[in-house]
Amino acid sequence: METPETHHSGLPANSRGLANATTALGTSAPRLAAAEVEQLVFRLYGLASRAEPLAAERDQNCLVHAASGERYVLKISNPSEPMPIVDFQIAALDHVAGIAPSLPLPRVIRTVAGRAREAVHLPDGSRCTIRMLTYVDGLQARETARSAAQRRAMARCLAELDTALAGFVHPAAMHDLLWNVATAHRLRDKLEFIANPDRRAIAALFMDRFTKDVLPRLPALRAQVIHNDYHLYNVLVAPDDPIRVCGIIDFGDMVLAPLVGEVATAASYHMENEEEPFAGASQFIGAYQYLDIAPKGRDETGPYGTFMDWVRLHDEYGNRSQQDDIYP
Repeated sequence: METPETHHSGLPANSRGLANATTALGTSAPRLAAAEVEQLVFRLYGLASRAEPLAAERDQNCLVHAASGERYVLKISNPSEPMPIVDFQIAALDHVAGIAPSLPLPRVIRTVAGRAREAVHLPDGSRCTIRMLTYVDGLQARETARSAAQRRAMARCLAELDTALAGFVHPAAMHDLLWNVATAHRLRDKLEFIANPDRRAIAALFMDRFTKDVLPRLPALRAQVIHNDYHLYNVLVAPDDPIRVCGIIDFGDMVLAPLVGEVATAASYHMENEEEPFAGASQFIGAYQYLDIAPKGRDETGPYGTFMDWVRLHDEYGNRSQQDDIYP
């Protein structure tokens, strides 16, 4: 089993390329009708309920209103998602719930048979994994005004999450994930999907800088399992107090990767709509740095800027044109 001590860089252990990492982008998400979802919930969890769709990229997510008044999220995984990766995500949530129960994360609900997930065959013959989580209530941070206090609160919450995950290991933690800052160089052959030649040239310059300045340093960086998608859509705050973080959701991009990539990814989302682009990011990083787990020293903090550039490029025109063809 790989551990943070035995594989520091968080790089995939083999050179399979992007074939496995991009499979989910080429496989349509399940599309069960509400009535079919409700039948699944009753059969697997013994709950009479009403289901409604939730936004999702690769999977089918549904908000489940139980007759008792409680709410849950049923996740129907993409048929291409290997079961070990689903088990990895479940195990991580269970681990954090035991280590840091005060963190506002969804909890895994067991089936009537006591299992954390079930494999089912859908009407079209495909096989996928079903799991259900508690519903975490709150307002997406993106819907509130940015402030230094909110950024500091978000950074501290992420640092607490990363502290809880620091000792977590799982056989599937090093799965091949497209969204992994440690393997940004593998996207070079995807530059053709950027239609605008000027933007394509900027992305190519970044790839050169990443390969030359960051890639050689990755083996020396501390790596651990990270959330890897801690942005304003996945952080929930209290509607009456936007400084108080009351939820962290969407653990579908977790992976073992350099810790500095976790912080840079999260900080990059605080660069938008700022007169000084790095002001918000600096506030976030500064608050995270107070924690002992934070990347320290020039060797670890040096890649911050390059990683943040990669996140912005990836979001702006990285693999979006591929996704839009499949998930319009």
